[in-house]
Amino acid sequence: MDIFTATFFLALIFQIIIRAPFDRKRRQEKFRESRFTKQEQLLLSLLASGLVAPILYAATHWLDFANYTLPHGQDGWA
Repeated sequence: MDIFTATFFLALIFQIIIRAPFDRKRRQEKFRESRFTKQEQLLLSLLASGLVAPILYAATHWLDFANYTLPHGQDGWA
């Protein structure tokens, strides 16, 4: 595992740790009515599914076919 993959997973863990107390408090609150629509649920699901590809790329070799190298001088570092 290289430094970038380790940093990615550490950032995910820190995100979960930081959000945990707020999420726990939110779950304990009682609501009179729910305004969570099907459209919002669909959009949040699509947003969450966008995290799947980076995790697959970092944790497995399934997406190695998508790796490519740029020709010398074209990598943006001049």
